[in-house]
Amino acid sequence: MNPSDTSPAQESDALNDSAVTRYLEAHPDFFVERDQLLMSLRIPNPRGEAVSLMDRQIALLRERNVENRRLIDDFKRNALRNEAIFHSVKALVLALVRSKDADAFYAALAVGLRDELGFTVGLLYVSETDQHAERMNDIVYRYPMREMPRFYVAHFKQHDTFMGPLRDDERAWLFPEDSSDGDTPSSAAVIALDRSPLTLLALGHAESGYFNSQLDNTLLSLMTDVMALILPRYRPTDV
Repeated sequence: MNPSDTSPAQESDALNDSAVTRYLEAHPDFFVERDQLLMSLRIPNPRGEAVSLMDRQIALLRERNVENRRLIDDFKRNALRNEAIFHSVKALVLALVRSKDADAFYAALAVGLRDELGFTVGLLYVSETDQHAERMNDIVYRYPMREMPRFYVAHFKQHDTFMGPLRDDERAWLFPEDSSDGDTPSSAAVIALDRSPLTLLALGHAESGYFNSQLDNTLLSLMTDVMALILPRYRPTDV
């Protein structure tokens, strides 16, 4: 017998899901001119009666259309949020540059970061002296190094920025006036603006994952670079 002569049963045995899938992928026009076959195919439906292949295709296209609309809506929302952040950061940078004295500088920080961008704000001067912790104004604090959380002591010896969730001791140290509020910060971005003395800008947010994905880091870098340049003019002389 010719080896190429195979019975229908043998051909059926040679077929499997992968072979059928590969054939249909290689011949996407297979159902053209095969309307009866297309209409006769049925797909099990866990929610009721079996549906035709065409009905299933239409349902899949509708589902994908809904998902695509959701992705487009998310993209639009993100674009609008980033545009709002850009304008707020721009206004803050201009206000910092125009500051004539320390009061105006720190007021611009408070308005721009807290009132416009919605962050909990702390500007912390960390001193090697034995002085006591002190609140210097609405957002500025002075601390002795011995009160700095151990994690930050080790982290800022090697890094300039921390972004992530907050532990209780870190929250209480960064934002002592907000540690008992209902809208307590759950995450923070902490940036070293200077090393002598160690000067940290802390931005807190109620969402625990906010600083992992949602904040435009380019704008944050621009803002902190400007702050680092201007801050020495208005740093208290006794820190």
